[in-house]
Amino acid sequence: SIAGTVSTAVDGTRVDSLTVTAEPVDGGALAEYQTETATTMTAAGGTYTLRFLIPGTYTVTVTSPDTTVVSSPDSISVAVAFGENVTAIDFALVE
Repeated sequence: SIAGTVSTAVDGTRVDSLTVTAEPVDGGALAEYQTETATTMTAAGGTYTLRFLIPGTYTVTVTSPDTTVVSSPDSISVAVAFGENVTAIDFALVE
């Protein structure tokens, strides 16, 4: 899994109801299973968890329904090993 928080860059307020996406960027350890993009929403405390990911490398991004949100960084590359829970993949909103 991949987990983290989304907050504002100005004062650190955590932000809910944003879409977090993990898109596979390689074939992964089990390429035949790693074809889907994983998506979730940030919870009330700005936290998110993308569960049940196949081992491999993913590009993680944050977007808002109206696409006006800009995060820093704009994306994060995350490698997930078999059975691994990758945490602290955090984003700060700059707009």
